[in-house]
Amino acid sequence: MPLLKTLMDQGRAALARGDRQLALQCFTQIVERDPRNVAALNNCGLLLGHLGQIEPALGCFRQSLQIDPDNVIALVNGGIALTHLGQAATAIDWYARALAIDTRHVEAWKCRGQALRLLKRPAEAAECLRFPNGISKNRGRGGRLPYAFTEHGVVMLCSVLKSERAVQMNVLIVRAFVRLREMLATHKDLARKIEDVERQQKEHGQQLAAVCSVVRRLIVPPRKRKRPIGFRTMP
Repeated sequence: MPLLKTLMDQGRAALARGDRQLALQCFTQIVERDPRNVAALNNCGLLLGHLGQIEPALGCFRQSLQIDPDNVIALVNGGIALTHLGQAATAIDWYARALAIDTRHVEAWKCRGQALRLLKRPAEAAECLRFPNGISKNRGRGGRLPYAFTEHGVVMLCSVLKSERAVQMNVLIVRAFVRLREMLATHKDLARKIEDVERQQKEHGQQLAAVCSVVRRLIVPPRKRKRPIGFRTMP
């Protein structure tokens, strides 16, 4: 819907400028109009968490997971909210679910390690901090940085770089990420449709082969039995 797209663009632009209140208003309006909009729910949760409203933020992530149980963003950020609420054990389960979907998710490994430290499990925590995204062998918290970042990293950068040019660049980068995701979603749909066509052709081919076999049997005339030559003797 054009209105939802406009609100989403406005919300992301507000995020890029560092205006969290306006961004939250935009994403909240999207959720009110489309309660199943996972992206808007996740953004609401992130913004509420930044504003210190941890329980409402967790509610957004729970709602997002009811719609998309495999949403890694909701799992990781919901785990962070649970950790802040003192529910580190539950948070570890959420991180484990996220890592089962994306084993190279750096933030999930890091947050899981921190939650394990809170539960006094230092050996497991150190192991978690050693794995993410091919990070080099480290002794403690170190390791090289991941090779890529998402639009959430751009939003975090906005809190540091606030010049007019930096804001414009951040908006463009966020839009580029959004466009890339739209293209990926389109390609997935196209690949799925091609697979459906191939499967249907295979099924139709099998059915046509069976029909052709039956038709051939009907076309070929039955063989006439030859009468034997000679006389038949009486028993």
